[in-house]
Amino acid sequence: MINMLSPAILAAFMGMIIVGTDSAISKYILKRMGKYRYTVIILGIGILPMLCYVAFVGIHHVPAIVILLSIFASVFLGGGYLLYYKALETQQITHVAALGEIQPAILILFGVSALGESVSALSAIGAVVIIVGTVFVLTAGNGRKFEINRLLLPIVFANFLWAVYWVVLTYAIRDYASYALPLLIARAIAFVLVLGYALMHKKIERQIAAPTKGIHVTMLWFFVLMSGLFDGGFNILQGTVINANVVALGNAIIAAGPLLTAVIGRYFFGDKLTDVQKAGVAIAVIGAVAIGFG
Repeated sequence: MINMLSPAILAAFMGMIIVGTDSAISKYILKRMGKYRYTVIILGIGILPMLCYVAFVGIHHVPAIVILLSIFASVFLGGGYLLYYKALETQQITHVAALGEIQPAILILFGVSALGESVSALSAIGAVVIIVGTVFVLTAGNGRKFEINRLLLPIVFANFLWAVYWVVLTYAIRDYASYALPLLIARAIAFVLVLGYALMHKKIERQIAAPTKGIHVTMLWFFVLMSGLFDGGFNILQGTVINANVVALGNAIIAAGPLLTAVIGRYFFGDKLTDVQKAGVAIAVIGAVAIGFG
């Protein structure tokens, strides 16, 4: 029986809050900074909490396979960031966050099938219900017609790449018996790769719609710093979940993050939800409650 108050599960709930708020913070910044510049900065700032954590836990002998796996995982991590912010710049945060369920869905399947994790029947049902609810939020169009927004496809691919990243990194974490250093290596290499891509293709924006007043500039960079630290911190939290062998349940909890995003999107960004989408949010809440009692 999994203790719902264990550090790994508490880390998953903290991860859910970060997932729920990150899209909103990033959307605010993207309008003023540009997607490529923001992607590079976020990846760079996110290295800081990982450096601190590695310094705290220390480093022991690192097998070559751990380094190779971490470098390989970084390709998927960096590619996911480029695609994610490309779509977030133009699309509603509610839809972007809902598509994030693709990633934990793959990880839940991986945790149960490949790692042999066991979850209670109620938790498993709750995870499925969350995914069904978020699909409703994503695919419901106007009236009875269901539509697919092609501009959201980069989000689909981004979350698939991030799921592959975590699958690859899981093996590095298990070979090293710790998640701190593999996370740091993957993040640092991803930062170098994305920075190189942006500079090579002259993608970093020259013109930025930055605020003109000093207080607004200060607030903008405060949000950038917080977003980067939260993003890097989320990777540490998810590493905690993987290291504790609760990939399935932990990622099911994180999967509830888009519920918070939907609320933020509705009241702060004016996102519009159809009746079917509202029903999807309600279904996903029921799934989250089921996991809580599982």
